[in-house]
Amino acid sequence: MKRFAIAVMAGALGLAACSQREPTDVQLGSLLRSERADPADPNASFDTPVLTCLRAWSGDVALLQGLPIGVASDDGKKTCRGKVDARIADSSHNPDKFTFAEISTPSVVKRAMALAAARRIAAMNASSARPPPGAFGRQALPKAPPKPAAPPPLGPPVELGTAGVTLSESEHMCEQLQHRAATSDDAAVKNYGAACGVSLKRTREAMEAAAARGDSAKVDSYAKTLIRYSAVARTMLDKDAKK
Repeated sequence: MKRFAIAVMAGALGLAACSQREPTDVQLGSLLRSERADPADPNASFDTPVLTCLRAWSGDVALLQGLPIGVASDDGKKTCRGKVDARIADSSHNPDKFTFAEISTPSVVKRAMALAAARRIAAMNASSARPPPGAFGRQALPKAPPKPAAPPPLGPPVELGTAGVTLSESEHMCEQLQHRAATSDDAAVKNYGAACGVSLKRTREAMEAAAARGDSAKVDSYAKTLIRYSAVARTMLDKDAKK
């Protein structure tokens, strides 16, 4: 009888594990979208406290690194859990009714962090390409005749220092993701492999432009985001390699 009960319990646990869902990138975007963000914005920023709370509850050592002590503690986890539960109960954010257990697994949280990093890069690229305040509504000036093409600039390219090393590492991780995406069944690997090339090309252009005008703070901001992106990309590659 005891063996039968254990077998039934094991079977129930196995069924529960098989039935556990994982949200898609679109569903994660809806779940974690900042309250101030436009729901129609495909690159809407994530709610940082909600994502931080999920990191604390994931139980993954890598995800716990760098968390504020107040969040990682038992009391901190209990406090932030209420905000996440409210988000889960909100049908405008969670129409597919994902549970806390389904969105706090290490694999889902790592994918959410990669999404958040990609959206931050997209937002910074969009910001750098945006016209300066007051540009709209100005009367267009007559176009001057085209000037002869200038010769290529002399001297070395813009020096990015340690930020350039970080950028190169991210580009290398992107190449690996692109190669892996050709044979992988992992949707996250395919998605980021398809998008990272264009995103990192724009990031390099923006970093070099910032470095050329002496805006080191902007360069460092890009580099910090790229560090997080590379770490998540490396985790995705390692996970896919073990399948």
